[in-house]
Amino acid sequence: MSFSINDVRLGGWLIEPASPQSFQTVFQDRPVPQQVDLRAYCSAVENQGQIGSCTANAAVGALEYHYLRRDGRSPELSRLFVYYNARRLRGSLQQDTGATIPEAMAALLAYGACREELWPYNPMLFAAEPPPHAYQDGKQHEAVHYARVNGIQGVIHALADGFPVAFGTYLPARCYQEAASTGLMPEPTEAERNATPQGGHAMLIVGYDQHAQHVIVRNSWGEHWGDGGYCKIPFQLITRFSPPDQFWIVAELERSDTHFTLLRPQRETTATAPSAMAQTATRLRDEIRAGLNADLNQSARKIDQLLSRRLRSDTQPAGAFTAACYMCSGSGRCYHCNGTGSYIPGTTCSSCQGSGQCAPCWGNGQV
Repeated sequence: MSFSINDVRLGGWLIEPASPQSFQTVFQDRPVPQQVDLRAYCSAVENQGQIGSCTANAAVGALEYHYLRRDGRSPELSRLFVYYNARRLRGSLQQDTGATIPEAMAALLAYGACREELWPYNPMLFAAEPPPHAYQDGKQHEAVHYARVNGIQGVIHALADGFPVAFGTYLPARCYQEAASTGLMPEPTEAERNATPQGGHAMLIVGYDQHAQHVIVRNSWGEHWGDGGYCKIPFQLITRFSPPDQFWIVAELERSDTHFTLLRPQRETTATAPSAMAQTATRLRDEIRAGLNADLNQSARKIDQLLSRRLRSDTQPAGAFTAACYMCSGSGRCYHCNGTGSYIPGTTCSSCQGSGQCAPCWGNGQV
């Protein structure tokens, strides 16, 4: 079966602004194997078709990998569910805009991923909201850890620890067309290097070979593309066409054998007041984007505690409801935890200024 670049979509990966270097995840500098190949633990390669769901495909592929590695089997998870909720964070539910990697990861953290059978992949339904029972099932398949890795050396150390790496690249369309038959991403021409990028694409790195100087990449254009859906990309192309702060790992399970600091969003001590789901999930995305490495003395929280109203519709306009302040539970007294979970009673709540009413608790100015 021949492959045509016209049958798939480039441009689904949207890039975030560059993050401060101080927020990069730090790994222990230690010897790593010359070669790592995680394909044996990967689920079947899927085809995203002509919608911009590449970030969701990469994130779901990483989560299914962790199930397969831990249990020897994995539920088939809904990429369309994750893509919808990633776009929920952009406010672009009715447009096939694509998404950033942090948005896809925040969607996994906030909503999970339901089973494919509950929300099958139909590109024509990209703008349709999944049903409530899909969100209930998504609770069973959540990502709870994430970390950002820095550049090709961070990628190598992550893979050596058993973590596939989601990333984005601006390689031109011709390179993908050639790699479809050779399984090797070619060097762009000088004209292509100097041209405006045609659109970003997210994929999942699942291996490397230091001697051959390439990574093994899982695409989302079906098993007829490249080498069974995979290709090799030289280190130098990764370095030149992928921003160094746009490499991410995500995990479902507790890991004690990793040399990375796996991060989870900070624990909130109060989850009694109603909260808008979109605001809360946006906070998750923003925390992921920042890396949370500035202050690692936060304790972990479960996503269920954060999303106290997980299935609440987030279409209600701002100001349409009144809620107690999320930080002080309406008391107006200071429960200022600074991300540590401790509090100092007896003074005015810095979030609601003592009013006890819901203020912009999530840092985006919305009620």
